[in-house]
Amino acid sequence: MNGRRQYILAAIEHVTRRVRVLGTTAHPSANWVIQAIKNLVMDLDGAGCRAPFLIRDRDGKFPALMDEILAETGIRTVLTGIRIPRMNSIMERWVQSCRHELLDRCLLWNEHHLRHALCEYEHFYNQHRAHQALNQAAPLRSVPDPITDPERIIDLNIRRRDRLGGILHEYSHAALPAWMKFSAGAVPRRGSVVQTGQTRRTARRSRRTGIQGRHRSTALIPASPCRSSTECWRT
Repeated sequence: MNGRRQYILAAIEHVTRRVRVLGTTAHPSANWVIQAIKNLVMDLDGAGCRAPFLIRDRDGKFPALMDEILAETGIRTVLTGIRIPRMNSIMERWVQSCRHELLDRCLLWNEHHLRHALCEYEHFYNQHRAHQALNQAAPLRSVPDPITDPERIIDLNIRRRDRLGGILHEYSHAALPAWMKFSAGAVPRRGSVVQTGQTRRTARRSRRTGIQGRHRSTALIPASPCRSSTECWRT
């Protein structure tokens, strides 16, 4: 609300699309960037991920000591060409997604509020948001098993969880209460039980066309080896 410019430092793995928000500050000094890179190296080592390369732009906010720290851990720094953002397209795509899905849709009060919003979005992006490059899986969550049991399809119930006051939505399957369940061959009559609109539509659809479940299942791509990108951008 005070109009102060904030800088966000983030890194993303090219293989798994997992993003790590390293921090945000109004004054991106060399010491702040170096400490954030050290934290990134520790996180990669703890996760067992060996990144041979780190792609970044030629921003003057990245000190030379940053490349030396990465070289000691076996990570080679690759600089993008001048005014060629497509060389770091995966990171640029995440910046665009973060702006469109989060920053452009909420009013941030201060730096603490921005950090909280970025933490929520990082969890949403890694745990729930579907990615076409991963066959609709998330970086840290595989596609759930397809539902083939007709009784489960009839009793299908979708729950929505709101994050950040409804800016982000997470959807999941939830079992119906026992008093709302019925067998696959029997359609509930009006007045017998309390029916939801979704249950009535599913029951009528099952009588007309039958029950079919079409879902795709896949596994997560291994996290190692991986290639990472990093970028410092302002909001």
